[in-house]
Amino acid sequence: MEIDAFFSQYPLFTTEELDRFLAIKRTENAAPERLAQARKALLSYHKKAGHVLLVRRGLYATVPAHRTPAQQPVDSFLIASRLTPDAVIAYHGALALHGLAHSLREEIVVLSDQSFVNPLRFRGTLYRAVPPPRELPVSDALTLGIETWDRQGLSVRVTDLERTLVDCLDRPMLSGGWEEVWHSLEGLDAYLNLALLLEYTLKLRTATTAAKVGYFLSQHQERLRVPEGTLERLRAHRPKRAHYVLRDRIVGQVPGRAKFIPEWNLMVPTLLGEEAYEEILA
Repeated sequence: MEIDAFFSQYPLFTTEELDRFLAIKRTENAAPERLAQARKALLSYHKKAGHVLLVRRGLYATVPAHRTPAQQPVDSFLIASRLTPDAVIAYHGALALHGLAHSLREEIVVLSDQSFVNPLRFRGTLYRAVPPPRELPVSDALTLGIETWDRQGLSVRVTDLERTLVDCLDRPMLSGGWEEVWHSLEGLDAYLNLALLLEYTLKLRTATTAAKVGYFLSQHQERLRVPEGTLERLRAHRPKRAHYVLRDRIVGQVPGRAKFIPEWNLMVPTLLGEEAYEEILA
């Protein structure tokens, strides 16, 4: 049957995707109201039959014949990629997709111009949308440093390795906290396009972020083959005075919690991994 072909192609689908399929297959009845009626009837039947699982309004997972809806696993990254029409998996979710995440998190954050969309909690995982960094030009916000991956036959948009690195250092609290970000990025051993990384970092127009990126690269300069010229460009954009890696200055007010890095004008946490510090990050 035609719908079986659709289900085999879409392990997860939106009602808009189903509408497009029906419009192609039913050209003689392509009036929008008829398509909507056909879709509602189809989904109602297959939901009762256990062939589809409602994830949220307008979003369904398909269920193979040998499974029940309760048994069917649903790919969390596919869900995140369909949270909004323009969703881009970013921050800790992007770290995980790139195979860098230090630990598992029950939250996936996507970039979207539709950040007003209500968060979704499904099977213990929270999915939410945030706007792109406001410093970015609109034309770059959801295009610069974005890759399209194939996942179970469906397209998933994710920040590339370079943008992921910068975004996580820019907004560590969306990425699991400073400790998680640092430990995750320490596992990075892939080739980095430093020209693109530098371009994106400077487009954020944030001195603290430029310094954080520079500090990370300087700590791994030999392994990541970072030329001194790249560090010099970033040093030129560092803060004029000491800035804290974390916006919450409590880290710097507790003796021993932070150390000053003159090269980057950064106050960097020193007690990563301690329970008390994790409480500060929470």
